Amino acid sequence: LNGYLSLPLVKDRVAFSVAANYHENDGYIKDINCFASPATRTAKTPKRRYGTEGCNTAPFASHAVRAKLRFTPSDNLSFTLGYNYGYINDPRAYAFQASNHLGVVAGQILAGTYAPAAGYRQAYQMRDRTSLNFQPYTPDETNEVTLLGVLKPGDSGELTTHTSYFRAWKATDIDGDGTPADITSIIAVIHRETFTQAIDYDYKGVKNLDLLVGGFFFYDHTPYYYQQVNSFVAA
Repeated sequence: LNGYLSLPLVKDRVAFSVAANYHENDGYIKDINCFASPATRTAKTPKRRYGTEGCNTAPFASHAVRAKLRFTPSDNLSFTLGYNYGYINDPRAYAFQASNHLGVVAGQILAGTYAPAAGYRQAYQMRDRTSLNFQPYTPDETNEVTLLGVLKPGDSGELTTHTSYFRAWKATDIDGDGTPADITSIIAVIHRETFTQAIDYDYKGVKNLDLLVGGFFFYDHTPYYYQQVNSFVAA
């Protein structure tokens, strides 16, 4: 679903526009066991998913909104306020199968003799199929607010200001071993916060001289959290 709307709110002074996109699908990768028993994961985190999307291993979701409000109080002054939102969850890269090169345990899993995976089929060399013990989850969400101001005091130059605040959140919650056994899981979370401010003055008051003077400020903060749970090694 896509849409775009643009219209004046006050003639020659205030205008508004918004564009939006919404896209979701179930994906083409299926889990042959509809994921392993939820009893093996209840103590880990309540965010784990066990067949909440049926047997779809990697459902895709993408949502985006872009809105602008333009204010022109006079012929030589204008402001444009913008807002951008984006969300995507595309876990296809983590919908993988275990290989037979992981040692003794992998051989037991593929043979169906490894106790934690007993009773579940193993998706080995099967096209677009998995046998994970929970559904991978990779949400990525961004929010951004921008402000553009332009002042033209006369023919001698133009003053421009750019302000931007950006905030992002990204998580990764995946089955690290690619098998129905609860062996390894990986959780990573990234928060990002960025602020920028730029001011430029373009001076053209002297013949054959074009002078640009400005300043720029940048701030970025990106904390990162990572956790790997290896129940096989712990046992």
